[in-house]
Amino acid sequence: MPRTRPRVVYWDNIPAPYAVERYNLLANRGTLDFSGWFSRPTDPDRKWDVVESGWRFKGSYIEDPSESLASLHRFVQRCDETRPDLVVSLYGERPFVVGHLVMKGMGITTAFVVERTFDAWVRRTWWKEAAKAFLFRSADAAQVHTAPPHAGGQYDAPSDAVQYALRYGFRPDRAFTVGLSVDANRYASGAGERDRFRARIGAKGCLFLYVGRYWRGKGLPVLLEAFREARRLDPAISLLTVGNGEDEQALRLAAPEIAGLTVWSFVPERELISAYAAADVFVFPSLGDPFGMVIEEAHAAGLPVITTDAVGDVRQRVIDGVNGFVVPAGQAAALAERMVILAADRRLRTMMGARGAARVRAWGHERWADDVERFVRASLAIPRRGTMASGTAAAAGALMVAAADIDARTRAWLNKRAAAGALRTIYETIVARTNRLGMWLVSLPWRIRRPAGRLQRFGTKLGGWNLPVDRLTAGGACYCAGVGEDTSLEEDLLRKTGCDVWSFDPTPQSSVHVAKQSFDPARFQFVPVGIGDKTETMRFFEHHDRAMVPAYSAVNLWKTTSYFEAPCTTVTAMMRRFGHHSLALLKLSIEGAEWRVLSHLLHEGIPDIAILCVVFTQPAPFWRAAATVRDLHRHGFRYLCHHQWKFTFVRKPGP
Repeated sequence: MPRTRPRVVYWDNIPAPYAVERYNLLANRGTLDFSGWFSRPTDPDRKWDVVESGWRFKGSYIEDPSESLASLHRFVQRCDETRPDLVVSLYGERPFVVGHLVMKGMGITTAFVVERTFDAWVRRTWWKEAAKAFLFRSADAAQVHTAPPHAGGQYDAPSDAVQYALRYGFRPDRAFTVGLSVDANRYASGAGERDRFRARIGAKGCLFLYVGRYWRGKGLPVLLEAFREARRLDPAISLLTVGNGEDEQALRLAAPEIAGLTVWSFVPERELISAYAAADVFVFPSLGDPFGMVIEEAHAAGLPVITTDAVGDVRQRVIDGVNGFVVPAGQAAALAERMVILAADRRLRTMMGARGAARVRAWGHERWADDVERFVRASLAIPRRGTMASGTAAAAGALMVAAADIDARTRAWLNKRAAAGALRTIYETIVARTNRLGMWLVSLPWRIRRPAGRLQRFGTKLGGWNLPVDRLTAGGACYCAGVGEDTSLEEDLLRKTGCDVWSFDPTPQSSVHVAKQSFDPARFQFVPVGIGDKTETMRFFEHHDRAMVPAYSAVNLWKTTSYFEAPCTTVTAMMRRFGHHSLALLKLSIEGAEWRVLSHLLHEGIPDIAILCVVFTQPAPFWRAAATVRDLHRHGFRYLCHHQWKFTFVRKPGP
């Protein structure tokens, strides 16, 4: 089997700028087939610009699978169309929980991004704790964030996130660290703006800077109290806050009463970099931050950092007395004391800032991408989780998928009834179900005698097939007749096997669809012709339901009058044209022409085909399909499986 790029999806809540930077790097590297899913463009307390045109990865805003059965069905379709090897997501919101269960039910490998949370930020209840433990015991892996290491390149101790992941149910061999990063050069690039910016806000002495959300959980009341005390001892100091959030208005109302305080709303990145350059000390008084990337930003800008012990991995990031100070969370007096110390000692500020900058510069986005690639490889190398929680989650997800499918079928049936009338719809439904039941009963003896072997799904639920992977040998030729606008089978054949693929479809829509794909031209070729029982120009009649287009039938299956003309040829003619003496796979999805093509192949002497896939297009009675299966059996083809009217056969090995 060929070595293919793992198909990885990162599902985040919003496209934060620092995440987009990293995702772009992963896309540029090309080692992963990477996509980013986002629940929404932004949050009310986030004011950064979202520029989708700058995304170099495959990014999209996706539906909320917890919103309704209809949105759940769309989410299932998205997962089926994407067919990821690994989905890495958050877990703290309802859409992520439902999505995780659905993906478990669909057999997709899942991982959570895990960061430590603090009691000051999270209201813990027994049911939340139990749900978290269940989720952590059901996911296949954890990506645990950790800080860029200090000198020596190694982490000094297990990160807070690692300990948190283990506490709630991940095993050590399923928790993988990924060091977070910032673009250090960019945050260090504002030095030339320092004097202009300080003059703009009237800063003369030591300027303290806070960047983040305006919210009590970030410790803003503590910061203001500490600043008042520090300014009483050193009237020359000043404080600039930059951010937005639910407490912004209260902060602005308090600002006129606090000398030396300047309050800004969130600013563009260039202005933010200038603010870092103008500042002398960064202060981050959070009462319970899972991580806080602003610490890395401040260190990159060469600032010493004063923060609290309620920040994720803080002891690994801010070494007390080395590149900043760590004070107890919520203690304004301790914070004020450290502010006064740094305000009075420029040499100490410079030394601490240089040490912080050295730490961050040694761990850029390339190192983060290395970590992510190791995490992906390790997550896919270990077996999927076999815990009771994992089995329960998969069962619950399968039920959700089934419920969404039933709801979608019901809505489709109601729409059909509205268009065709109740009696006709009921009659056609009964006929179709009876026909399918007859096929299932007839196929029971075939199922008992079918050849053994491992089957694997190739392609989507709608356009894919269950195939015996051992028959798809490297260098084999696969012919796919009938593409429509679904090349998922071709895509998976190219990704998962060493086979080369030829696709045939005369419809203009298929030509347009294939042109949008990025298949390797050395292994894939599209031929805009129909496959039939003779070489000639034929009429292809359009389906009567416009929603079904592109669906065209050379035998006018739906008795319509709208058609187009296109060249048609035979399987054996194509094999002669491309110099193939045998085929690893032949797929026929040709809207009623399969009966003629199979009859022609059987009459001519069927070529050496290892796997034969056929759609017996409806309406057609089950006994006609059964007779064809028996004819194929007499010519050496063994029934392997079928789903609805999609049949897979394998050629009986010769003597």
